[in-house]
Amino acid sequence: MRLSELRGKEIVDINDGIKIGVLDECELVFDDTSGSIHSILIPNRNALSHFIGSNRAISIPWESVQKISNELIIINSYKYKDNSE
Repeated sequence: MRLSELRGKEIVDINDGIKIGVLDECELVFDDTSGSIHSILIPNRNALSHFIGSNRAISIPWESVQKISNELIIINSYKYKDNSE
């Protein structure tokens, strides 16, 4: 699968059905040695974070991706890592 085929897909958590983001708004983090995808970084887009200047992102490990369909990327992730810097 090509990166261009992933663009525009919604990322949804299978545990609670919440839409986490759209891959266009996200960044893929690659492993330097293997070239494989390590995780997906999703910027925090809530209004409060904009006003307080928080630069937080949700990091979703690639291993938590359960299925990639025509419109969705379904993940199973109870633990998101906060990247607060």
